[in-house]
Amino acid sequence: MDIVYRLGKATAEEIQDEMPAPPPSYSAVRALLSILAEKKLLKYTREGRRYVMRPAIAPERARDTALKKSCAPFRRITRKTRRLTPRLKRPQTAA
Repeated sequence: MDIVYRLGKATAEEIQDEMPAPPPSYSAVRALLSILAEKKLLKYTREGRRYVMRPAIAPERARDTALKKSCAPFRRITRKTRRLTPRLKRPQTAA
């Protein structure tokens, strides 16, 4: 996503060229781009034989969504842990 945001619009080949060495295969890049398009993070248009990808959402929203999804498993663990942890009774003080 960073590459598409930086370039504004790009083909799979252009994105692959921008990736650090050794880049993934062309088909792996295309597969990842199609997943991002299914998730409505990228839009694409066909120009001749190539698909040109553009960001569908603002970078800030993409960052927030990614952060929220990456933290979700930890929130579930915390909720389960709270339910499984027995509540300790406070010691009673003598009156």
